[in-house]
Amino acid sequence: MSICLVLVFLVVTGRTSANFVLNGDKQLTISPHHTNSGQLYDTSQASIVSGAQAGSLRSYDYSAVNMSGGSIYGNLRSYDYSTAKISGGLVNWLFSYDHSTTNISDGKVKYLRSYDYGTTNISGGQVKYLRSYDYGTTNISGGQVRNLRLYSYSSADISGGNIDWLYACNHSSVNISDGLLENLTAYNSGSVDISGGSLESLAAYNSSSVSISGGNLENLTAFNSGSVSISGGYLENLIARNHSSITFYGSDFAIDGTPVPFGEITSILGGYYTREPFRNLTGTLANGDIINNQFRIGNDAEIVLVYAVAPVPEPATILLLGLGALVFIRWRN
Repeated sequence: MSICLVLVFLVVTGRTSANFVLNGDKQLTISPHHTNSGQLYDTSQASIVSGAQAGSLRSYDYSAVNMSGGSIYGNLRSYDYSTAKISGGLVNWLFSYDHSTTNISDGKVKYLRSYDYGTTNISGGQVKYLRSYDYGTTNISGGQVRNLRLYSYSSADISGGNIDWLYACNHSSVNISDGLLENLTAYNSGSVDISGGSLESLAAYNSSSVSISGGNLENLTAFNSGSVSISGGYLENLIARNHSSITFYGSDFAIDGTPVPFGEITSILGGYYTREPFRNLTGTLANGDIINNQFRIGNDAEIVLVYAVAPVPEPATILLLGLGALVFIRWRN
């Protein structure tokens, strides 16, 4: 009799460890103190709330895991077109496969790996390590990512947030329009396009390419056949070495105060860049930004100056703009 009473008490308080399988449109809320492992199919949903603990979860088809608190101490794996929504709590390991989607707005994910065509959207919270493979897509508009690595044709679009380390390699691509980044490395045919944001250090090498049309960059290094093109933005220190090239698009270029023609600039001594003197490049970039950069060139690297100016509106365009402004003023009066 006493044994039966103990069993009833355990079930009522919900402190047992249980496995579950959801299918159809079933929904389950994992209550506090539960430790569950489960699988989700079809359009089923599992919600993890504050105080709850879950072991390992698998979501398939169009199912969804919604996490607003608690923790997943094992791992969460999303397959097919399933969705993981993290708005709080702690996830130890998260894996995204196929065409699944991960949305992170708050909380913390220690390790996240995206494969195949998986999509990761980060608008808040923290991700410690993120790896994206095989055409995976990462969109970051907020939050903090300590270490992001892109491989094998995966891509990242960064419009906000903070990133400590970002690596783009193996034909992966990165577009940066805003946000704060400390270190970015492009290598092995990785490509980077920067139109805004703030970046402390950027390195391009092993046939990687970088295009800069805006933003703020403190230190830029190109080497081992890395190439960089610059048409806008604000830069401070540049180093080109070992078969690399940095191309500036603009006008009125001068080195150490002396105007220079368009074309190639090479090293003075022909040796390693640390033995080269510091020189200063000034001018106006194609978008109208003013440059005043310290640079050094080593070995057979080069800096190329190409003439380009900001496009001036045609007279007909200016006339139309003026007429539009006049009509607007009369309409308001």
